[in-house]
Amino acid sequence: MVDFILPLTSTFREAMTTIENVDPSICVVRGQDGGVLRTVTDGDIRRQLLAGASLDDDLSALPLAPPVIATEDTTDGQLHNIMIS
Repeated sequence: MVDFILPLTSTFREAMTTIENVDPSICVVRGQDGGVLRTVTDGDIRRQLLAGASLDDDLSALPLAPPVIATEDTTDGQLHNIMIS
C-alpha cells in the first residue's frame, strides 16, 4: 500500500506519483507537528505548473487550504452547510 500522507517538503513530482498510485486520487500534506495542513489533488498541482512552478518545487509553494473535517456526529444539515460555504 502506498502512503498518501506527505510532508510539506515533498515535491510536486512526489505528490503526483502518490496521487497516481492511491485511491482516491488525493494526498494529504502534514506539517512538522504531524497535523494536517491541506489535501492536494492533481488539479492543485496542475494550476501551480501552469502558473510557472516546477515539478521539483515543494508542496510549501501551494497556498494554505486547511481541510474541513466532519465527524460521525455531524448532521446532514451541518454537512450541507459545510459543502456550500
